[in-house]
Amino acid sequence: MDGGISIASERGQNVKNTLAKSKLSLYSLSHTDPKSESQRLTMEMISQTDKERLEAQLSDCLKFRPVIAGRIAEARAQGDLKENADYHAAREDQAMNEAKVRDLEAKLSRVQVAGEIDVPLDMVFLGAIVVLQDVKTSRTEKYRLVGQLTDDSSDDYIEVTGSSPIGVALMKARVGETVRVDLPKGERRFLIVKIDG
Repeated sequence: MDGGISIASERGQNVKNTLAKSKLSLYSLSHTDPKSESQRLTMEMISQTDKERLEAQLSDCLKFRPVIAGRIAEARAQGDLKENADYHAAREDQAMNEAKVRDLEAKLSRVQVAGEIDVPLDMVFLGAIVVLQDVKTSRTEKYRLVGQLTDDSSDDYIEVTGSSPIGVALMKARVGETVRVDLPKGERRFLIVKIDG
């Protein structure tokens, strides 16, 4: 008889454990972390080159931290902080550097490198430099499709993001196709002449 009671209590405990696990899994399915959910929804596709550029900028900012800390320490050693221009300038530089670090870390947490392995050579994708011909004027221009605009200026091409009107029209279009771009000044059509890179 005691054996029957212990088996029943074991079954009861197994049922409780199963219910507890199922409640936990239902809870985890219905209660997703809003921060991770919003990050997942705002992922940006960038090229490997763009990611490396952002990582290099972050590395430079992190290397600059001890330099700024040294400047602050030197300025503190001068005495009176109220009238100390070196101290206030160093603190301002520190605040700007830290803001840039936070911005770069946030950008890097939201990006995903676009795989370039399976992209056909005649298809426009991130990192591509595209020669476009305006259908109306026959004028040609070069555009580079990027995930994020860079600080680098080039006379060879105009950078456009994948989320810009031109970027949206170009993404996954192929050489020889004509794309329509809805711009604030009106609609324009471009023939994709070739992809340089």
